[in-house]
Amino acid sequence: MRSRALLFVVFLAAGCGRKLPPLPPVEVLPVRPQPLTVTQEGSDAILRFPVSKSTTTGEPISSLSAIQVYRELLPAGSAASPPPPPEGPLLEREEKNFLLRAERVRRLEETEIDQAFFEGDLMVRDSLTRLFEEKRLGKVFVRYGVTAVMGKKSESQLSPLVAIKPLLPHSWPEGLQAAVEERGVCIIWRPPTEMLDGSEPRKVEAYLLYRRPAGGDAIYEDPLAVLKGEATFLDPIQEAGKAFFYTVRASVTQGPPFVLGPPAAEVLVFVNDVFPPPAPTGLQVLREPEGVRLVWNPVEARDLDSYRLYRTDPATGNTRLVSGSLLDTTFFERGAASTEGYFVTALDKSGNESPRAVEQTGKGTP
Repeated sequence: MRSRALLFVVFLAAGCGRKLPPLPPVEVLPVRPQPLTVTQEGSDAILRFPVSKSTTTGEPISSLSAIQVYRELLPAGSAASPPPPPEGPLLEREEKNFLLRAERVRRLEETEIDQAFFEGDLMVRDSLTRLFEEKRLGKVFVRYGVTAVMGKKSESQLSPLVAIKPLLPHSWPEGLQAAVEERGVCIIWRPPTEMLDGSEPRKVEAYLLYRRPAGGDAIYEDPLAVLKGEATFLDPIQEAGKAFFYTVRASVTQGPPFVLGPPAAEVLVFVNDVFPPPAPTGLQVLREPEGVRLVWNPVEARDLDSYRLYRTDPATGNTRLVSGSLLDTTFFERGAASTEGYFVTALDKSGNESPRAVEQTGKGTP
């Protein structure tokens, strides 16, 4: 009896003391940066991606401690297009192989992250100079991945793996000039005389023209125009009294994405409107018993402001301004002498005055 009781106690002790294996702690990591875009600009690869603002458990992140950029080179062979980002069952294996082969080419610390923001995204440059010097541009694919680091060791999963095939870009376009015309600013330039390595130039597939206000940040954002081969452009800007910088870059691809060479030496243009509107036409001077009525055709001008009416004394030849800010194309001057002459001009918003209207004398009222 005693032995059975002892066995029962031992059994209970064994049952109460049994423990399940401990659960692994939940790993809190930054959300992986995505989407990642990579383009080539001259001899640099430009990576753009949003910053991770939350963790994998949904908690907000006030700041990241680092951003890490990884790069690997893949033989391009005869393939014209880089491999797409891996997906599905191949994703985990491709990411592991990528981290084994890739080198870390950039690590942005917290203070550098704040300086890398551009239009809401992080923008990181990676120099392709070594590939340029080794004459490997066009012969390899360059594939990138990015991670975000929180604290000392909490590193996010890789961003989508994005590859490009770097090409040899043109040198800069030459002879950039800009002149103010009545219809806007006319910009002209000449094609690059060589590729970036000094070799014979290839055909320019596209020009990207940029404009920025003078006095602001020296940054050109989106292109003003993309031109397929033309080396001239008319910017219809009509902001009199302001100044702008212009530059242009050549691309070896029709894009997007574009493979751009360095920019041409920028030119500064002061947009001063010195072009008068056309003269009014069809001026009729109708002499009536109580005065003189004038009628003319409206002037078609984008920056038309008003009309000016003048009276001329035929005896002395003296001219007097009757009204300097007429908005209508008709005017009645009560009590005016029937012998006096009239002419009308148009005025634009910059104060430029047109030539005189040609008077077409009408029949007076009997």
